Amino acid sequence: MGFFIIPFMGVIASAVFMLVKRFSEEMTDSSLPVEELRAIVVAKRMHLTGGDNAATLYYATFELADDRRLELRLGGEAYGALAEGDSGVLRKRGTRFVSFNRVDDRYDARSAAEREHKCAACGAPYVGRVCPYCGTPSKNN
Repeated sequence: MGFFIIPFMGVIASAVFMLVKRFSEEMTDSSLPVEELRAIVVAKRMHLTGGDNAATLYYATFELADDRRLELRLGGEAYGALAEGDSGVLRKRGTRFVSFNRVDDRYDARSAAEREHKCAACGAPYVGRVCPYCGTPSKNN
């Protein structure tokens, strides 16, 4: 009987260790400020876990401006909104993904006149062909 207790205690100890590690990481991440970093999505992957109670974990690898690569776990909706090659601003808190906003959206079907841009003369953001603040025509026509 004692032979079965030792492996069972090992499993319990490893489960407790993983829970404590995860809790510690969550507490550390929650205390950190949100960082905004220029990044490019270089890879995406999914990891399937479980059998009858299957779950899918989503990951994206970002290449930062200083050539470092960072893989973060994210939710399915954020995963689906990303495409490899997207460039933009990655927002993260410690090891936790917060958001990713594309800077140059190559998939944006709107014409240049329909997208918001900054006026070359006064710097004001606007949509259209002429800046409503200073009257300067857009260079993005």
